[in-house]
Amino acid sequence: MTLIVDDAGSGDLLFGVVVGAYHEPSGDFKYDLIDVRFYQDIFKEKEYLQESARVVAKLVSNFSLTPEEEIHICQGCIFDVAAVELQKLYGEGRVKRVHVDGETQRLVEVAYLDEIRNLGYEP
Repeated sequence: MTLIVDDAGSGDLLFGVVVGAYHEPSGDFKYDLIDVRFYQDIFKEKEYLQESARVVAKLVSNFSLTPEEEIHICQGCIFDVAAVELQKLYGEGRVKRVHVDGETQRLVEVAYLDEIRNLGYEP
């Protein structure tokens, strides 16, 4: 039983970044956003890393995880601070950096496309 965290949009900063969490056992999916402003003037300060950690912590807390459930988080550098913070909260043995694909990746990418469509842009 696993919760998987991934992102979409960090290479295409038209909108910002979607961070999503998919709970495999239940099929629940939730996402939140890292606003594009974190990639503009304050980019050099790398505040997007702290914002990513905040968003991930908020997402993970919205799931009722059992003590034995692992949290898998994408290997991308956008999650470097988030992974460390999750390990402090849930333990190093429960939080693993992984390559994300499959249903989690699909759901996060669909969420990103939906968000930029809301801006009136059709990819």
